[in-house]
Amino acid sequence: MSLKVAATEINRFLASAEPEVLCITGPWGAGKTYAWNLYLRAAKTVALDDYAYVSLFGQNSLQDVRNSIFENTECLKAPQAGSGLSSWKEKSERIGRQIAKYRQLVSSFTSEAAISIGERWMFASLKPTIVCIDDLERAGDGLSKKDVLGLVTQLKEQKKSKVVLLLNAAALGNDQADFDQQIEKVADTIIAFAPTPKEAAVIGIS
Repeated sequence: MSLKVAATEINRFLASAEPEVLCITGPWGAGKTYAWNLYLRAAKTVALDDYAYVSLFGQNSLQDVRNSIFENTECLKAPQAGSGLSSWKEKSERIGRQIAKYRQLVSSFTSEAAISIGERWMFASLKPTIVCIDDLERAGDGLSKKDVLGLVTQLKEQKKSKVVLLLNAAALGNDQADFDQQIEKVADTIIAFAPTPKEAAVIGIS
């Protein structure tokens, strides 16, 4: 797929609030992550306020991934001057109320139980978010590709989020055939990212 078509598709994805899954696959060194970050920051229209980037490199459990999504969530849009109660202030106040409820809830639990409840609570509190999940092929042995795709589906269908998967499908080894079968059911759009050297230079050199 040409760089122009890929850019158009990424911008369309960002401009829509509709929950969906975009899969971008290409060889290592092609510039998938760099291009995604470039188009994300340069996009004129981004439908959702919140964004989280998570690399699966070395991740060994779904709970680790869920925690990383919560911990890495940031607000893409700066508050507008003179707009009164900004989205950032609203978000901080909402989190403050949730923390107060959590403390009250776990006050009578053991520390281990409180941690478990806290982890579930963090993911449950996730609002519709643009989630970028990178390096699927580098996930730890304890994290199966099917489980990741199940989480992606959960983010889309239950959390009404938009998910972009960045990976090198050719490096999945024995999991590639199973992944190819499953991704057709999970992803709404699949992009083969393989820019020419000239197109790569356009991305990397201003």
